[in-house]
Amino acid sequence: MGALRVGPLTAVDAVAGAARDAATPDAPGAARLPAAPVLPAVAIGDVAVRHVRLTTSGVELWQGAEPHEAVAWGEVADVELDLPTTRLPSPLLADSIGPVLLGVLGDAYTAEPNPVTARVVTRSAGAQEWELDGHHVTGYRRRDAELTERLVARLVAEPDARVLLAVPGELLARLGTVARPRR
Repeated sequence: MGALRVGPLTAVDAVAGAARDAATPDAPGAARLPAAPVLPAVAIGDVAVRHVRLTTSGVELWQGAEPHEAVAWGEVADVELDLPTTRLPSPLLADSIGPVLLGVLGDAYTAEPNPVTARVVTRSAGAQEWELDGHHVTGYRRRDAELTERLVARLVAEPDARVLLAVPGELLARLGTVARPRR
């Protein structure tokens, strides 16, 4: 079973992390130390490539399984997201059928997902802009993008709400009931 996802959001469970070398790997007697644990998180963007993780500690930029930058919540003044959107009811279906149709019609097709931008405004260091990788070539459903933006705004504005990030699967399960398409 895969990770729980709602639009651009993915639940990331806590893991112990991989061991790392205390000294250079070639050094005789190099010790192996456990890596710092990875906190549970809600990720924005494709977790296999560039994405942001929202944890109880702060906002983190990741490249696949490797953390790159982090900003503690106490330093975060705002988080602005530029999530590409589509009017299509199912971006996944459009991503699957689109290449076939364009192939039949003879047009070139680029299967690169639309980029996502996260702008993290800090209290002391100004703004940092992080380019992320989205899931879909066609973008996200507008409703999913709006839900994501509202969640992030609430996490920035209400520190007590950040406790929900400790249980990302439960949080996204609840959000999933809100984000389901209307029938």
